[in-house]
Amino acid sequence: MDEISKIKSPEEFSLLIQRRLIEPLKTRQVLNISLRRLIENIENLKLNADLKLV
Repeated sequence: MDEISKIKSPEEFSLLIQRRLIEPLKTRQVLNISLRRLIENIENLKLNADLKLV
């Protein structure tokens, strides 16, 4: 909350919003995409393993 009291301009407020809200959301989206790809890779590995067993 201390940061908010130091804001002197709309630009500073915008930067604070970006740093506090938007960047964490982007990070979360990247992690979700990476996790989705990892799950797809594991599923593909399982399929390949099943095909080799047959």
